[in-house]
Amino acid sequence: MSTNRIAALFSNDGGPAFGDLLEATATQQRFTPGCRVRVRSGVLAGAEGTVLAYCSDSRLIVAVDLSCPGVTLEIDEQKLTLLDG
Repeated sequence: MSTNRIAALFSNDGGPAFGDLLEATATQQRFTPGCRVRVRSGVLAGAEGTVLAYCSDSRLIVAVDLSCPGVTLEIDEQKLTLLDG
């Protein structure tokens, strides 16, 4: 009988615990300094900029390209989209 399932159970024989894998994935930084991003929501939605650094696990410092130079903001990474090249 076919169940058309997309997942299966497996045993963990001494490998890393599933929770450890989730934690490692959650702490990986999605953006790197120098990458170009676009703000997805908020007052500056649509603005583009360059990631300068992480200031916490999920918040970044971004230099935003506006008409006046020197504008930086601290923003949650969930509000950013990575721009292609």
